[in-house]
Amino acid sequence: MMSNQRRPKALLWQHLYGNDRVPVIAQRVSLMNGDFEPHWHDFVEVVLVLSGYGNHISLVGEQSLAPGDIIILRPGAWHVYRACRQLEVYNCCFSYRLLQNELSWMGEEAWLQHLFVAKATSVEQHSIHFFHLAQTISTTCLSHLDTIHIAKQTNSVLQKTAILGHLLLFLAQLAQDMGDHDAIDEPSLAWRRALPMTVLSAKNLLDEQLAYPWSLETLSKRLGIDRSYLVRLFTAHIGISPIAYLARQRIQQATHLLITTDLPIAAIGTAIGWPEPRHFARRFKAQVGVSASAYRAQFFAPMIQPDQTHQASFDESKQV
Repeated sequence: MMSNQRRPKALLWQHLYGNDRVPVIAQRVSLMNGDFEPHWHDFVEVVLVLSGYGNHISLVGEQSLAPGDIIILRPGAWHVYRACRQLEVYNCCFSYRLLQNELSWMGEEAWLQHLFVAKATSVEQHSIHFFHLAQTISTTCLSHLDTIHIAKQTNSVLQKTAILGHLLLFLAQLAQDMGDHDAIDEPSLAWRRALPMTVLSAKNLLDEQLAYPWSLETLSKRLGIDRSYLVRLFTAHIGISPIAYLARQRIQQATHLLITTDLPIAAIGTAIGWPEPRHFARRFKAQVGVSASAYRAQFFAPMIQPDQTHQASFDESKQV
């Protein structure tokens, strides 16, 4: 079992920021020197490295950080900073309900969809993006983040418009640059179209009922469409088949439970829909590369300093 010291800390939007009228935060943070505790959160976090150096550890392994690096973490993704040396970052965080309410239309936009609806076939690439910005792009992004930060301090009637407007410009810049890094100069016709309702419905069913014993037959019957057509449509828009997507989602949930709970490994397998221990062990190792027990133990060293990347209120001592 994991000790409380080793388990990543849960950071929840409600506890950190309360019922903010505009659930978006942008602030500069000094991590200075040393190691910091692992944590995960229930909101979206975008990190822009401003200066200094350090290592970032997450589902994708360990990466060396340098000015201009961007990290995008979806809710539930854990991460930790280690070996920081005068590390300064700009954190932009926003509640996931923004994507479900005010910004729900983003699902119609191919480039923005690329940020939050992963096509990658690996578990790691589904919840975390990591890439580097050119100096000119980094400067533009920094300007948007500064504007968001300043707008949060005002009570203007246009506060929400200013914050959401610059958040969208920031995300659009990242999405375009991310597309360039992924060599997506012109998205395919399938990717440019919004996800069809059939694909969304299938995806939602799989996401919401991971433990259900899904097969292509049961899923296609639930949706009322031909099985072969479902596979072709889903694969064209998501990049993998429904069953492969289900396996990826199950593994992602398993990794999350392994590092955030003390549940026995067998219980985790049951919770995600693979109740037979040997089957779960085989599938997990095939997808992740190590056993579930090794995964639970491998990333965490005793923490030295508490996390400083999220503050309940703006701390001007952290400004640079």
